[in-house]
Amino acid sequence: MLESLSKEELLELISREFADVTREGGVSWLEADALDGGGQQYLYDLAKQHDIENCWQELLDSPTWDIQEWSSNWSFLDPIGFRYYMAAATARELRSGTHLVTDFHFWFNHQEKFSAFTNAQRLVVAEFVLYKLLEDRRKNYPNMVDQPVVSTEPFTLDSKIIDTGWADAFLAWQIHLSER
Repeated sequence: MLESLSKEELLELISREFADVTREGGVSWLEADALDGGGQQYLYDLAKQHDIENCWQELLDSPTWDIQEWSSNWSFLDPIGFRYYMAAATARELRSGTHLVTDFHFWFNHQEKFSAFTNAQRLVVAEFVLYKLLEDRRKNYPNMVDQPVVSTEPFTLDSKIIDTGWADAFLAWQIHLSER
């Protein structure tokens, strides 16, 4: 049977493993938004100047951080910015219960975004994905909570088991859970 950390344990793990993460040298949230819109370098630089927080922890309760579940900004962050905002978004989502990060951010084709993560931070991501998978199953598919997660091909779930995208995300990250 799959078991995840509690929300409190996961928040503590995020806080500890991402404590010193900065976005220095990386793409900022508003810069990613400007990159999405296209334009010239001076617009990207101007947008970056408006992200004035000193650390990702300041974003946890920030009413000015405009993050939404399907935000395209994630696609325009480099690995440094991705790690920085992932720490903030996962912690904020766990605290608020509002969906801010979607399963596709964790699929195989996004692994290059995780290149700046340490092994310990990758384990945190794996724990978050497992938590989300089990949370989704408890809410939407209670009869599946104790079922194995299977996939016959990347992004194609076994026809005998109906699951969500979190199952594919879990399959991409399960190797890190062996490091527990």
